[in-house]
Amino acid sequence: MVTDYTDRVNKLRVQSQVFNTITKKTFIGLCGPNVVEYLDKIDYKRFKRVTLYEIDVEIYNKIVKDLGNKYPTVRVFNESITKHLGRTKAFYDLDFCKSFEDIRQFMPKIAKIEEFALTVSYRPYGFPFKAFAVYMGHNGFIHYGYRDGMPMIIISVSKKHLQ
Repeated sequence: MVTDYTDRVNKLRVQSQVFNTITKKTFIGLCGPNVVEYLDKIDYKRFKRVTLYEIDVEIYNKIVKDLGNKYPTVRVFNESITKHLGRTKAFYDLDFCKSFEDIRQFMPKIAKIEEFALTVSYRPYGFPFKAFAVYMGHNGFIHYGYRDGMPMIIISVSKKHLQ
């Protein structure tokens, strides 16, 4: 499985559009092994707090080493982000890169989040987008499809989408 997305041109283009819509001052996300590039991409200095989760111990250790003491507003935890869904005053970057089926059990918690970006694969089960939109109950959302390998979709929910 690819965990280094720094050369995924289409993914980075879509993410830059999504990250420009964030209105919250707290950012919670999944960064993968390239934490410094990720923090630059989200323009982390505009947030009061950035919290990152990484479940893989080796990648977590790399993130901690790369961060050092240079990023005092950034916290990183070796846990699953799925245990921490639901803070309403935060933007969530839920870049799971899994199928909808793999994250279906977390959808009730994700539906309660006010602003987020959810990245899922169209495959192997397809993506029931209409059902998702109705289920989520969010009016202000935009979806972006892209392909740098597997076909992916990012659903972005933001207050800026309503303006």
